[in-house]
Amino acid sequence: MPLTRDTAFHESPHVRHLALTLLWLLPALVAAAPAEAPSRADVTLRDGRVLTLRAPRDGVPPAARARAASLALADALEGDPTATATVETKGDSASIRVGKVLVLELGPEDAAAAGGSAITDLARSSAAEVDRALRAERRRARIAEQVFHVSLLVLSGLVAWLLLRKLGDLDRGLEATLRERRRRVPALRLRGVELVSPEGVSGALAVLLRVGRVLLQIAIGYAWLVFALSLFPSTRGAGLGLGRVVLGPAAGTLARVGGALPVTIAALVAGALLWLALRAVRLFFESIAAGETHLRGVPADLAVPLGQLLRIVLVVLAAVFAAPVLTGSDDGMLTSVGQAALLAVALAAVPALANVAAGLPRLLGRVYRTGHVAEIGGASGVVRAVGLHDVEVEDATGRRVLVPHLASLVLPTRLPGLAPAARFDLCVDASEDQSLVREILLRTGGPGTTADLVLLDASGALYRVSGPGADLAVRVASALRAEGVKLGRPHPGAAGAA
Repeated sequence: MPLTRDTAFHESPHVRHLALTLLWLLPALVAAAPAEAPSRADVTLRDGRVLTLRAPRDGVPPAARARAASLALADALEGDPTATATVETKGDSASIRVGKVLVLELGPEDAAAAGGSAITDLARSSAAEVDRALRAERRRARIAEQVFHVSLLVLSGLVAWLLLRKLGDLDRGLEATLRERRRRVPALRLRGVELVSPEGVSGALAVLLRVGRVLLQIAIGYAWLVFALSLFPSTRGAGLGLGRVVLGPAAGTLARVGGALPVTIAALVAGALLWLALRAVRLFFESIAAGETHLRGVPADLAVPLGQLLRIVLVVLAAVFAAPVLTGSDDGMLTSVGQAALLAVALAAVPALANVAAGLPRLLGRVYRTGHVAEIGGASGVVRAVGLHDVEVEDATGRRVLVPHLASLVLPTRLPGLAPAARFDLCVDASEDQSLVREILLRTGGPGTTADLVLLDASGALYRVSGPGADLAVRVASALRAEGVKLGRPHPGAAGAA
């Protein structure tokens, strides 16, 4: 009977026991066996093989050396794309550098693994391989850059074309909307005066839309042309020059506007504050004139002219001192404009300022008093108000006469004193509103007028009226007739009833 493997295995217990022991120990033996290090490794650049290392150096296996050299080569290409490989030999070792980056060190082990060639020859051949890989990578990068730029040119051209079409569609849509709503377009008005009709406004809007659309299309085409020329090295200079033709002056203008913006904002804020101050001064002195506010040393009849004088002083001070404070310089444009404006205002205001200067001594000295008679040259009457520029008097006919202060410099002024008083009794129908009657009497007579109700019965209301002006009774009668007030029957013994 022939002896087979199966029969031998089953028939020999020793053999079977040995086989089982070997099978049990096989995984441990395999795990304990030292792994054989690879005998070669490639130095790569962008997944392309450059060199092959076959020997370890200073305990570093070829794989680790190749990995470090690949990373150094990639860093050198990124840091200086135009650098080339150079060789530095020291004794029995050589270094390969790309620019300032150390890529690889070769030693006797590498020379022995390469077949015993000299270390200098091995380093030079390795440097040549590195240069070849660098040139190939640069060529690939240029091709990729050209393809990217061409793709970007086509894509930007498509976007510009779509924008141009969209602007045309938008312009046509807005123009159709304006045409449909032509009658509902509001007219251009200024304080209720129609400056431009609705048809004119709609036509102007249509023209502005058309001009704006053309300008935007030109701007888009110009921007795309500059961008397209700047993509390629051969046309980049022309693109930059074309961009500077328009963008250079525009940038200078924006820089000047941006530099003047803080000063402009400060000037607007200062103008608003000045306007608020002038308004506050005017309201304050008007309240003094109305008797709502009392300020010691400022009579009610002088409040309005003093307020005007103070506002003039504030404006002059702002014009003189605001520009240097805002700009920080006495030679700026705002300062020059302020000085020119101040000079123009001063020249134009010479007559008015001379009139004010002539009247200030008499105004502050209270030469003219309300309710007194004044004769200035050929004008005479009762003083009603005294301003910065003139004196308001009421003549014998009841008309207002404004006499400028300059007239007092060349014409004689007479001040007889209080105006002659008129006194009379007035009987009004008892059915009239007596508060309204008294208000009419005081208003018509003016300052210094009194109206005392001395008697009231069924026959009428008896007032005793006194006030300045010989024609006071005539003016009172005219005012009562204008208001529709009926007179009553004179009381017995009431002399002088009107």
